[in-house]
Amino acid sequence: DDNDRNISFSAPPEESSKLIIIVKHTGTGKVLFTNSLIKWLSGQEPHFTRINGSTDIVLLKYSPLNGGNYFGAVCYNFRDPQTP
Repeated sequence: DDNDRNISFSAPPEESSKLIIIVKHTGTGKVLFTNSLIKWLSGQEPHFTRINGSTDIVLLKYSPLNGGNYFGAVCYNFRDPQTP
């Protein structure tokens, strides 16, 4: 469906926890991460591709330092070569 999605989570049990989220786009809905502990690459929250049939991959690494933070980055717009 084209509804927006909110994703939130808490600290994992292990220091070296990694989380990979695959976002497969099927329409115009947005994915919103509502965790203030995520430190995004360059300090900017991601703007997802939102093209039908494309995939964005979110990479998160948890660090317990400074009260616990996730470090996040996104790889954008994976799709079949024939998709315009």
